[in-house]
Amino acid sequence: MHDDYKLIADFPTSHLDRHSALCREHDGIEFCLENILDLYKAPHDCVMFAGEWLCQDEMVHAWKEGCVDINHHEVCGPTMVDAVMQSCVDIDHDWVCPTAVGTKGPHYHNN
Repeated sequence: MHDDYKLIADFPTSHLDRHSALCREHDGIEFCLENILDLYKAPHDCVMFAGEWLCQDEMVHAWKEGCVDINHHEVCGPTMVDAVMQSCVDIDHDWVCPTAVGTKGPHYHNN
């Protein structure tokens, strides 16, 4: 509230706003951010690709921005969707698959 004016806004959910970046079509199926949040709930809030843990906050950021960094390679578009959905991805002609799903321990540090 500023100068006695109230500001009210209604934001559509991703299912109601088909132009939202929160939903993406991939291989003929629509996936929304809620699907990603369901995949990354503790105790399975991280997935390991190429020896590097990628966790819920990174995956949500990737979903919103369109790219994710996997082992110093920026992965975007449909390949990013595959990575976020915990599928194998092609990185510089190397097939990289998730090797673990779980929670990153406090003593783990990415190189």
